[in-house]
Amino acid sequence: MNVAAMTLFAVLLPGLAVAQSRVTGVKAPDVSIFDGRDTKVGTITAGELINQAIVGTNADRTRYQVTTTRGVVYVKARDVETNGASLPPPAAGCSTLITRAPGANLGSNGLSGHCGTK
Repeated sequence: MNVAAMTLFAVLLPGLAVAQSRVTGVKAPDVSIFDGRDTKVGTITAGELINQAIVGTNADRTRYQVTTTRGVVYVKARDVETNGASLPPPAAGCSTLITRAPGANLGSNGLSGHCGTK
């Protein structure tokens, strides 16, 4: 590759990076926040959410997982506006690995049985 091509590549490469999804607007002065089990744990002000990164969603994408100064919280998707960047994939539903008992039929190798979101 010649020097001109390498320079052009170096200039264009940063522009090809995927934009991170961020909260750009909030539809109320305060919105409810939830834990990972969809239990309401309080409220957060619009100012604490604006321009914060959306780092995940719940399985049905009705809640966004947002990094804030309070830590990571879930907010209802309908309560916020985003920059339109692609959302991260939903959080994995399996949080526990189990071992299969002798003779048990779990339909898999036994290491991923009993997956769930709650």
